[in-house]
Amino acid sequence: MNRVVIEDSMREACEKAEGPVEVCDREGRFLGFFISAGDRAIYRLLDSGLSEEALQARLREKGGRPLEDILRDLEAQA
Repeated sequence: MNRVVIEDSMREACEKAEGPVEVCDREGRFLGFFISAGDRAIYRLLDSGLSEEALQARLREKGGRPLEDILRDLEAQA
């Protein structure tokens, strides 16, 4: 991931914003969106494609494999 360092004035504007921020250059050209790291509201807009019942069933599932086993298998495949 790339990183862009911003001036303090822009940081302050982003911190004060409620919700996503549209970022533009001096000429008004759209560059992208800024979403605060603490703003989890954006995730409500995402759709996993699963029904509520399927999501709840996954939360109730037990099992899985230890990470150590998974990493060992991946290393063996490399």
